[in-house]
Amino acid sequence: MALFEPNIARLKEKKNIKGLIKALHHNSINIQVEAARALGALYARDALDDLITATTDWNDRVQIAAIEAIGKIGHAKGIKPLLFALKDRNERVKEAAIRALTEIGDDAIEPLIDFLRNGDESLRQSATDALVELGKPAFKAITRIISDHNAENRPLLAGVLQGNGSREAIDLLLELLNDPEFDMRQAAINALYRLGAKAIPQILETAQSPDCDLMSLLNLMAQIGDKRCMAFYFENLDDGDWRIRQLAAKGLDKIGWRPGQDVRGVWYRIARQEWNYVVAMGSVAIEPLSIVLEDKNERIRKAALAAMGKIGTSGRDALIESLNDPHAENRLHAVSALGKMDDPSVIRALAQCLRDEDTRVRRAVVTALGRFRNAACINPLILALKDSDPIVRRDAIAYLKPFDDPRKKDLFLAMLEDRSQTVIEMLSEAMLPEKELYFDELVERLDEKNPVIKRNAIRILGHYGDSRAVPAIIPVLTSQNNALRQASCTALGEIGDRRAINSLMPVLKDHVEDVAMAAAYALARIGKPALPVLLKQMIGRKKNIYAELALKEMGTEAIGTLIGLLHHSDPQIKKTAAKVLDILEWQPGDDDAGAAYWIAKQNWDKGVELGDKAVQPLLDVLNDSELWNRMEAAKRLGKIGDKKAVDSLIGLLTDKYWNVRAAAADALVSLGRKAVEPLINAMLTGNKEAFGIISDILGKIGDARAIQPLEYLLRDNRPFVREAAAHALKKLNALNNNIRCAHCGNKLPAKIKNNDICPFCNRSVQIPDEKDIIIVEDDH
Repeated sequence: MALFEPNIARLKEKKNIKGLIKALHHNSINIQVEAARALGALYARDALDDLITATTDWNDRVQIAAIEAIGKIGHAKGIKPLLFALKDRNERVKEAAIRALTEIGDDAIEPLIDFLRNGDESLRQSATDALVELGKPAFKAITRIISDHNAENRPLLAGVLQGNGSREAIDLLLELLNDPEFDMRQAAINALYRLGAKAIPQILETAQSPDCDLMSLLNLMAQIGDKRCMAFYFENLDDGDWRIRQLAAKGLDKIGWRPGQDVRGVWYRIARQEWNYVVAMGSVAIEPLSIVLEDKNERIRKAALAAMGKIGTSGRDALIESLNDPHAENRLHAVSALGKMDDPSVIRALAQCLRDEDTRVRRAVVTALGRFRNAACINPLILALKDSDPIVRRDAIAYLKPFDDPRKKDLFLAMLEDRSQTVIEMLSEAMLPEKELYFDELVERLDEKNPVIKRNAIRILGHYGDSRAVPAIIPVLTSQNNALRQASCTALGEIGDRRAINSLMPVLKDHVEDVAMAAAYALARIGKPALPVLLKQMIGRKKNIYAELALKEMGTEAIGTLIGLLHHSDPQIKKTAAKVLDILEWQPGDDDAGAAYWIAKQNWDKGVELGDKAVQPLLDVLNDSELWNRMEAAKRLGKIGDKKAVDSLIGLLTDKYWNVRAAAADALVSLGRKAVEPLINAMLTGNKEAFGIISDILGKIGDARAIQPLEYLLRDNRPFVREAAAHALKKLNALNNNIRCAHCGNKLPAKIKNNDICPFCNRSVQIPDEKDIIIVEDDH
């Protein structure tokens, strides 16, 4: 085989391109490699297609030789295969492709840039390396593209600028810190950070420009951590922007600088917001803290003032001076800091600020004065009672409360003219510990013509919860002033006296919704005593919505009473109680209350399901004025079959409505033997119509115990009694089959004797022998 191997050197010498191409496909790897190199050395463009094919060979030596040859040939046709070669897993193959693309030169720049911006993310570094190798021509192309804000994926090109690392590249990266696209700015920062110390001189130079993004540059310097930046950090440590100061301190930390007990050390601690360290430095910190009061960040200003307050006399004086600061926020924080100093000498200075134009400052002054609990604060607090801001007035009342001053009573009573609810609430709270001192005065104010004073007096009396005020408040319920009526309702509800119920009920129909609602809430607070009258408002279809609201507000407190009303003698009250229980979302159980609930709602079958627990509620319904209710109750009592119902059912047998009587009779038949004796007893005292029904019932029951009592009734003087007893005996098959009345043909009872009266036709009977019966006309 060796005899037939091509001589690559001779083929190269003779520039036999075809022979070399043929050798490129030889079985020997060495010959393939040598052939590829020879073709590259000869710049054989005719061999490009075969060399491109060889870049995908299974052997990496062949691949690399083919790639290098394509690079030497330098034709644009080879760029695409070389870009594809960048995807190879073999690092040596990728490195060869980069070198080849570099050899191709300018023609490879645009494809490489396109590949970098749109290609595989894992291969971007390879493309970047290739572009870096291409040097200045590639840099110019990238500068053009990266400066075009409409170009896509510009941030991906920052890596090439970093790799280039020239002064021009660093300047361009610094310019990109002001780019409108966030990702581009971030990519530039990352590239500069990776350049590290190399970029510091130009970063410092750029940072001197007034148009630079100082915050980004400081942050970048702090991350790099180069000692050459120290002077620049010191320059910005006392900047007016807390964020700049913070970044300067961060940079100093990075290079290992440590602060001393001097002004620069104070600024460092301020930048790091280490306020305890600032306070510990003492008077040297006053001037820097005073400068920080101009900071735009309110939180920083507040902390600076607090630190000044802790430093001592010099800090106190600086804070007092800050009370005249043109910035309201600084005055506000100065007041707050002085209030925490526990130094009575500042009270006078604080009192002067009660005339401050800023409401927040005046509020802070009152709070600060209140903390001192010093008699020197009384007059300033009295002055604050006349402030235009209700919060100032409210807090002044609160802080005056603990003081024992003879002027306080008249001052507080004068505050009844205040229109602010929050002020009156605090006034009420302040008066409460000395309620007896103010009670009569407040009651007298109910005769005032000024509705504001009158309303506030009512409110405070309501807060007291003293029932002595009820007679004085009730007349105000009829006032023409809506606010007075509403306040009166609320006060009566707070007092919770049942004497107000009848006066509050008409107010449920007030034409002003808020007043009617106030009455509802008042009745709800009075609670159980108001239930009966509220229920009357719920009877029928035209229920009062505010009465319903009051019942809802009572909630669980009303449930016990409502359950008791399910047994009320008035069926409307019972029904309404059940309706209100529904409103309160009460759920009945399988007990007596549950049975009464279902019967009150006239859900008869549900009630019957509870058995004997439903008997008493059903018995109560038998007295209902509605005939259908009596009828339904009688039917259900028959279904339950409880003996306790017998007497009441017998009583219904004389009802004026036949369907009620029929229902009672059917129920008694269902009761069977339990009803026999009571029915017989009823026959002895009942009227003619009842006797007929009872006899029919007894006959249907068919109990032999009724025979003897019925036979006894055959001797009764009343014809209708005898007739009813006979009919019952007939149904019981208790008549003598051998003896008949010749007149009416009915069988006669066995107890009938000669000359007795026939119970059926009321004629006298003569019995001559056992076989015959002679009918004789009654002499009477």
